[in-house]
Amino acid sequence: MSNEQLFFGLSQALRKFPKEIDRVLCHFCFKPKRVTNEVLALDNSRKSQILISSIILLKTALEALPLVSKVLKDANSHLLINVYKSICENEKYAFMRKRYNF
Repeated sequence: MSNEQLFFGLSQALRKFPKEIDRVLCHFCFKPKRVTNEVLALDNSRKSQILISSIILLKTALEALPLVSKVLKDANSHLLINVYKSICENEKYAFMRKRYNF
């Protein structure tokens, strides 16, 4: 990256993102397979812990988006411009942040 300000700003912003964001997003994207009541009874607390952890990580990621948006707003790279348009300008993320007061 030739723009040092963009480089350091982006590295600071990305530090705020959870390292497991890919796992969290996959957790919310895929429907769980059907399981029997016996399996649910044995594994219910573990699934609850994973869900709560994923929600907290998603909240952390949503809180970091405004900083990433601010840094990427003036980017000149086609890749970074596409990231900005697809993530930072996405109305769904803004709606979630507004709805849940993130």
